[in-house]
Amino acid sequence: MALIMFTGFDLSNDADQFPFFTANTSLTLSSTTRYTYGYSLQVGSSAPAMIRLDAAYSELIIEFDCFLSTFETTGAPAGAFFEIQTEDGVGQICLCFESESGGSANVQFKTDAGGTLGSATTGYPIPINAWFHIGIRVKISSTVGEVELMVDTGAGPVQEILDTGLDTEHIVGKIMQNFNVRRPNFSGSYFMDNLIVMDETGAKDNDFKGPSRVFYGLPATDGDLTDFTPLSSTNVSQVDERPPDEDSTYNQSPTSGHRDCFNFPTWTGVLDGALPIVGIRVYSFARKTDATPVSLKNFGRRSSVNYDGSNAVSLGDSFTAIADMDSPIEFWTEDPFDAADWTVAKLNAFQWGYTIP
Repeated sequence: MALIMFTGFDLSNDADQFPFFTANTSLTLSSTTRYTYGYSLQVGSSAPAMIRLDAAYSELIIEFDCFLSTFETTGAPAGAFFEIQTEDGVGQICLCFESESGGSANVQFKTDAGGTLGSATTGYPIPINAWFHIGIRVKISSTVGEVELMVDTGAGPVQEILDTGLDTEHIVGKIMQNFNVRRPNFSGSYFMDNLIVMDETGAKDNDFKGPSRVFYGLPATDGDLTDFTPLSSTNVSQVDERPPDEDSTYNQSPTSGHRDCFNFPTWTGVLDGALPIVGIRVYSFARKTDATPVSLKNFGRRSSVNYDGSNAVSLGDSFTAIADMDSPIEFWTEDPFDAADWTVAKLNAFQWGYTIP
């Protein structure tokens, strides 16, 4: 399956957009390197949802659409709406929303021990029972730490908090690798959608993107390469369902270098507008069937040239449900054909697939 994400405001529950993770899920974003886009999460009622990054970072931008049915009324860390943790899983910084009269909120960054970080915003109209977009930027340092909060309720982004020159190194000598999200008071509803994580390095994709949306596409027909053997019928018929049907249908191969690629439906309609495409994500579900080590990675193909992704995933051989399968994921922020920004025409020129490296 390929995912396309482009900028533009979307305050709706995209829980039907795959991948969607249910309550109390601990999600490891092991293939991010720099980018993670489009995940959706329903936060559990009895424990925080943990999201683990692929490495520890000193600076991060984390954005997502959010839906809350109630405010939190207790302080950090137990009442934190959002908690950043060190590489050891220890709390570093919290973001708290606390209820106020009239349905607005006091917003404050705090240390995990409850100490304040910079100034608070009071009386801000965070909506209840409606979607809004939130952007969080944190830099960990004992002397030049920073925290920033952007909120967009539909009328455009508002910078609610920007404090610099802080001591944000609550756990001395540690930076950040995990974050928790939790239901206020572990009651009501809390959804997060269209998750974006960036590490602020490089010449692009190092600032807030703002509200974005993910669209998915399923393979439509076999592409140029069909090296794998289908269980039956055509290769595309084994991989064209959403959600995946576990291993009820599949293509298989024991041979390094084998590739399958597929044509996807032509992108039209909403993508014909002027909104920029943030990037293309391609992912697969796979497992191996014996003890021989084997990996899988995704690739794109245009004009008879293959563009392999960088994230080869070593496959496991145990299987009881789709959650046990390995999922090679690749995200292209630029067209690999010309190393320039994506356009709809460029996207439509590609086939996407998987290969055994």
